[in-house]
Amino acid sequence: MSGTITADGKINVAGQLFDSVSPAALRALELAGKARKAVNGWAAFRVQRSGNWIGTLLEIRGQYEDKEQDVSPQDASLPGSEDQEASVLFALEQMKPLLAALPELTVNTSKSTVSLYAGKLVVGYAYPRKKGMPRLKVYVGEACPEWATPDPTYASWCYTDDWATNLERVASLFKEAPRRRAEDMTAGRDAYRRRHQPPDILPIPSAS
Repeated sequence: MSGTITADGKINVAGQLFDSVSPAALRALELAGKARKAVNGWAAFRVQRSGNWIGTLLEIRGQYEDKEQDVSPQDASLPGSEDQEASVLFALEQMKPLLAALPELTVNTSKSTVSLYAGKLVVGYAYPRKKGMPRLKVYVGEACPEWATPDPTYASWCYTDDWATNLERVASLFKEAPRRRAEDMTAGRDAYRRRHQPPDILPIPSAS
């Protein structure tokens, strides 16, 4: 069973419209005779382009995230790639007190970003800045705490800049992030749903 993306960014499965991929995948599997209670839609949908399978939505989203997450708009003044790599290493040094409080998380670095994982799920990012501490971004689910800044793009994430002076509650937020991501996945909520979703942001998926 296949699904398509409408002009306003919804997912059309057999005439039924969905705002996020996991409920759409559940419906597609149901129509295909493979009913389940929960499914990760990003992993369930595969993308076909010009007759060729080019990967799951999860894999394709990861490619775009790598480009989009590398440098946040507020930090566009970061130096060149070699300096960015040095900035990432310095950011890891700065984050040692926080990471010491979060031994359950693993770290993955790109040339300009630190990603924080709980198992295979990303629950946070750190963006090195030209001056000062890196900016942290953490998964919060439905509500961003009042002392943090809501992410302008993704509804389930928030930023914190002064985390070094609020280490305990920031660590607590990261500790809660895996549970919130797991609950949202079970409920079929898209972790990367946009606040203002533009049309045609996803390729046309086809359920496997």
